[in-house]
Amino acid sequence: MNTHRLRTSRRNPHRLSFLALGLVTMLLLGAPACSPDYHETVGPTVPVPNLFGRVTREGAAAPDLKLAIEDSAEVELSAARTNSGGWFEFEEVPAGAWTVRIDSQEPTDFARLTYEFTFLDPEAGLTLPDLEIGLGEFDVKKPNEGAQEPVPGFFSPLEFRWSGLGGEKQIRFYRDSDGAPVWFSAKTTADIVRWNGIGNQGEFQNVSVPPGDYRWRIRVDGAGTVRYYTAYRALTLEE
Repeated sequence: MNTHRLRTSRRNPHRLSFLALGLVTMLLLGAPACSPDYHETVGPTVPVPNLFGRVTREGAAAPDLKLAIEDSAEVELSAARTNSGGWFEFEEVPAGAWTVRIDSQEPTDFARLTYEFTFLDPEAGLTLPDLEIGLGEFDVKKPNEGAQEPVPGFFSPLEFRWSGLGGEKQIRFYRDSDGAPVWFSAKTTADIVRWNGIGNQGEFQNVSVPPGDYRWRIRVDGAGTVRYYTAYRALTLEE
């Protein structure tokens, strides 16, 4: 009886060695029982759209327009285009204050539209109100594109005219060579602005504008935080 017990105890170390060897092999081969959840760590992540909207032109769909989302410093977060129905979407937009910018080269549209909004709950998503980019009855009268005008002065101001569309308007005048701002008018609800040629932006602050090539546009304040911008018009000032 004692001999049987002795022989049995002698076989146990070999049996334990085989078990240990099997465990080591499982670890080296990456057995599922000892590895993390495969589905939680491997595989593509599908972006989830959470911001939606539609761009219209005279109430109809405005397809194939370029859009972007920008932060307060005008740094672009993401870009998109409207589909055939004028709809657009952006994926995984985080909470914060954002601006949607829409650009168009259609002559019947404003060249740019911006809309500022605050995104509070990215998980719930947000659908923006329809954004109308069409010019409608708004019409820029003068100066004409590529006009040549004398350098404006106190007794001979440069005249800007337009018609249609309510809201406040502002003339924005820039040097053409580098886009440096020269003069921004005060906002007005009138349909005419006259400028005496004295700048109020950057290096042109309180300086008479010199002869040269310039460009200008009109900004229109729409409802809420919507802003419209006309296409730039070239203008040459001469002595």
